Amino acid sequence: MNRTIRLLRHTARLLLVLTPATLLTGFLTAKWFVAQGWIAPATARAWHVQWLPLAFVPVVFVHSLCGILFLLQRNKRLDRPWVRGGVAAFWTAVLGVFVWLYLARPPAPANEPPESERLPQPLVDLGPSDTPPAAAPAPAADAAEEPTRAPGAAANAAPEAVEDAA
Repeated sequence: MNRTIRLLRHTARLLLVLTPATLLTGFLTAKWFVAQGWIAPATARAWHVQWLPLAFVPVVFVHSLCGILFLLQRNKRLDRPWVRGGVAAFWTAVLGVFVWLYLARPPAPANEPPESERLPQPLVDLGPSDTPPAAAPAPAADAAEEPTRAPGAAANAAPEAVEDAA
């Protein structure tokens, strides 16, 4: 029981660091303009999606499993080896599902070369990003409006219009 409590305390301390880091990088992924010049949106997304889950998920798993086992040890009726083993196996299967979801990739399109023939892509873009994500395109001009002509547009006009102007 002392080992369980010790693990609970250590993982709780780790979660006190990892949880705000995960929340902050997720926030900076969506609200990139808040920390402009401090961290690039691509870097925040990489930390939030790729790197922090590699630490956060196992720490949450160990912390929650120790907490469940601690609660089972306090109940005399449930403090049996087969109950603790079953709960640990079930919780490990839940972790396995999350790992499978984390590693899952979308199917490749039919016209794309196999993964062994593709060029390697970088996992993280660590370069500075001073430009915000692309803005939405401007709405198209109304068809009924007369298009504006640039200076010297008469030189590029149709031959009939040039003869009429002379």
